[in-house]
Order: sequence, then C-alpha cells, then structure tokens
Amino acid sequence: MSQPYKTIIAVTFGSLWGLLIATLAVMLSEVGYGWNAAILYGVVAMIMSPVACVFWVKRESLSFNVFMISLIIAVTSDIGLFQASFNEGLYAFQRVADQAIPWLMLWLSWQFLLFFSFLGKCDVGWVKR
Repeated sequence: MSQPYKTIIAVTFGSLWGLLIATLAVMLSEVGYGWNAAILYGVVAMIMSPVACVFWVKRESLSFNVFMISLIIAVTSDIGLFQASFNEGLYAFQRVADQAIPWLMLWLSWQFLLFFSFLGKCDVGWVKR
C-alpha cells in the first residue's frame, strides 16, 4: 500500500478513535454531575489520536523534535488530567469509576502508540516493522 493511502487510513482511524474518546468523556461528565475533568482531555485525545496514528505510519521520516514536542504534550496532558481530577475532587471520579477506568485505558492508548512510534524512530528492534 502506498504512503498516501496509509496516511489517509491513519488519519481516518485516529479521528474516529479520538471522537470515541471525546464522546465517552462527555458521557462521563453526566451533565455536570459526574467527572467533568475528562471533557477537556477528551478534546486533547480527539486532536492527538490522529497525530499518533500518522506518527506511527511516518515514524521513520519524522524528526526527533516533532516526536519530543508530541511526547511533551502527552506528558503535560497526563499531569493536567490528574491535576484537574484532583481539583474537582475524587468523589467525582469515584461516582463514575466503573466507566472511567476503561476510558482512561482508551485515553492512554494514543500515548502508548506515540511512545512506540518514538521507539520505532530510535531503531528499537522489537518495535520495527
């Protein structure tokens, strides 16, 4: 498959993946009575999921600076989600914890894909194609 088709598929898959994460984040908010911290970071995932998928496809041709910026965004969003959840109160998270744990796993998945793309760029053997 040629590179432009792989990129189009990656953007499409990443966009749907991010949309799923953002939609579930809105559902977790329960119209303001649930875990509201997830909404902002669902939007971050909606933006960064397609980016992570494209980085996976183009991992050999992207520069380290691009990867480092995206990894900084990932770590910053982790810290921000934790801080927003802590400021909101743990009771809000506990109220929807049975749905929030799977959402957190989905939310972290774009970060894992980004990290493995970076490892592929670093020529780590078990990550290579």
